[in-house]
Amino acid sequence: MADQRKYDSAYGGGQITAAQFLAEFMVARLARVKGVRLPLKFWNLPAWKRTYRLQLLHAYSVLKLYSPEAVSRALRSPEGKKAFSLNAPWLDALFQAEQEKQLVSAVSESASQGEDLPANLPSAPRPAFIPKASVLSKLRGLDG
Repeated sequence: MADQRKYDSAYGGGQITAAQFLAEFMVARLARVKGVRLPLKFWNLPAWKRTYRLQLLHAYSVLKLYSPEAVSRALRSPEGKKAFSLNAPWLDALFQAEQEKQLVSAVSESASQGEDLPANLPSAPRPAFIPKASVLSKLRGLDG
């Protein structure tokens, strides 16, 4: 899911993307556990550069499947607070659960307001296009 919104960096990066925000968030969480205070633009320092880039790659892959709001809510949940990498395999179930909660709340909110369903809801796949036989194709079939 592509997100075009910008977020404010807590570490002097100005306006950043959702993936950069999530990567910053996870590196900050790891630094807090290690008892280290992150400086401004920590991603340029050799000690944090690799960690930040790995988290950024994981954030891009997570955001292809889930909305930034669902990922953020999952990471701030009691279970999600135990995560120190976006690549933790058990996080996928948390992200999925938060995404479903978000979709259910969007549907119930729009139903209570009498609106149509939101456009971002997953729908059933479209049936395959099978062209009907035209008169011309029937005649060509007779010629063999």
